Amino acid sequence: MTTITSVIQRLAWLAVLGLAISLPFELVQPWVNIGPLVFTNLELAAALTMLVWACRCALLRRVPHWPSWLWRPLLAWGLVLIASALLAPAERAAAVKFALRSLAGVASGLMVHDLLLNAGPTRFAARMRSLAWAFALGAAAAALLGCAEVLWPTLTAPWLSAFKLQTTRVAGAIRASGSFGYANIAAQAWEAALVLLITLWATTRPRRLQVLIGFAIVIISGALVLTASRGGLIAILATTGWLLIAGGWIQRRMRQRPPGLPQPRSLSLPRAAGATFMTVFLLGGIQLALSPVQQARLQREVETGVMQAEYAAPAYLTLVAGQRTQAPVRITNRGQLPWRASGAEPILLSYHWLDAAQETILWFEGDRTVLPGDVPPDASIVVSAYVLAPAQPGRYVLAWDLLQNHVAWFSTRGVALGHTEVEVMADAEPLPVQPLPPPLPASALTAAQNRGQVARMTLWKAAWQLWRQHPWLGVGPDNFRFLWGDALGLVDWRPVGQPPVLHSNSLYVEILATLGLAGVIAFAWLLLSLARRAFNLLARPPAGTANREAMAYAEHELTWLLGLSATVMVFLIHGIFDYFLEFTPTYLLWWLAIGSLAACITETEERLTDAHRL
Repeated sequence: MTTITSVIQRLAWLAVLGLAISLPFELVQPWVNIGPLVFTNLELAAALTMLVWACRCALLRRVPHWPSWLWRPLLAWGLVLIASALLAPAERAAAVKFALRSLAGVASGLMVHDLLLNAGPTRFAARMRSLAWAFALGAAAAALLGCAEVLWPTLTAPWLSAFKLQTTRVAGAIRASGSFGYANIAAQAWEAALVLLITLWATTRPRRLQVLIGFAIVIISGALVLTASRGGLIAILATTGWLLIAGGWIQRRMRQRPPGLPQPRSLSLPRAAGATFMTVFLLGGIQLALSPVQQARLQREVETGVMQAEYAAPAYLTLVAGQRTQAPVRITNRGQLPWRASGAEPILLSYHWLDAAQETILWFEGDRTVLPGDVPPDASIVVSAYVLAPAQPGRYVLAWDLLQNHVAWFSTRGVALGHTEVEVMADAEPLPVQPLPPPLPASALTAAQNRGQVARMTLWKAAWQLWRQHPWLGVGPDNFRFLWGDALGLVDWRPVGQPPVLHSNSLYVEILATLGLAGVIAFAWLLLSLARRAFNLLARPPAGTANREAMAYAEHELTWLLGLSATVMVFLIHGIFDYFLEFTPTYLLWWLAIGSLAACITETEERLTDAHRL
């Protein structure tokens, strides 16, 4: 092997490790623009990594080989993506772009499969460990940022603004996302990191490394809990529970091993999984006991349930043009959390000026009045609200609206407005005419309320309607967010001035709606192929006589087989409640996990066959 070929070989794997450790750190600002295509730093890193891999294959004059049980379902998945995008009924350009991004993810998985297997049997385990370490270290750094984000939001906000447009909040409380763009994206990545750390813990002997892994598990578990992701907590608890049971099952089977062989490292897998389960469970319990926001989220489907109000305002007012006065408004807290009258994000009472027909918003930002005190759930308070009358005499409608300062208007969380009819009289001394801001349609307020009230089951109903219209290839990759409101017959449901970002909140529902039955079949084919071969390996009875080195190596790979299977599983469980194939960090992580699992299956099949033969 020439020197340049050896360098390219090492460089290809170092590029993969660099990609893995950088997954949590996608910058908001793109790095490269090529026509309609925009590349972030993470997408550019993935492209360069695959370019180095392609150069490696060219220098070695070798065409990568993948088992048929892997490339056939992946080929079917890719063909469905392309066909669905080209035949999309709407937003075809966006669908094609998304299909290309998805195919890049598939290619990254195939790349990792090839690089792992062609490292040679002696280096396979080392490369698998190094890949897990790389992503776990990046995820742990992001978790530290996520914890700091909740504890010291003012200090960390300027630094984290490079990675996301805004902080994820619910009812004003910060949901940890660290360097990820959104809390649920962070939760998905941190769940996978915890499973990989469990596997590393079960296959690492140096005490110092075990302590480091334990510390990382505590940090990432804490960050995961602080994301307030219900799907994330369910997924990690279910997956670690499965690892505890499956690891114990492997342990019992290995008691049949021939005498004289060393104890399998997988014996520690149940303990590692159990310790992680208890860490997440205890931290989650503490967070639930201390956080009213978490308690409220467990009681309602949508996060907007913490902002609920009723208004009892005067039915009619007479005001003098251009004069500020006060009006009594009785407001009732119908949410599960108290309203705070002070602090960084207090609840304030304000209003919007509408025309008499309630068709146009004449003035959106009204005076803001501080509440006279905190308002507990189901309690009421009378506020003497400041009101500045329009400068022009006439008939108007005063639309009362609460807001949480720096967070959101209550109307954008689905709360109905309070209304007061107003007659504005001319002043004895006419005021100069003040220019008004451009009018908005009053339907903007209705649309905001509709967007605030979108529950998961409503989105699934929209997905069902879209699938019925296009059952075979769906509405096109990533097109659910463009079409769900139309499927429900909503008017003015799209956000003004920005593309819609709301997905169906389920991996499986999104695939059905966007890729149709063909996509569901291709996806299920891939998962069943992996699951069948992994189960056959785990269920294979241990050899009655075996070579010491070959059997010990096979046991090590069985532990990794369980760990990588659990990494895929945690995605699939969380996928019941959220969608992750849209976001660069998670879709790359998903396909890297698929490629690693497929490589582990292939390598373990060969090793166990050799162990049984010997």
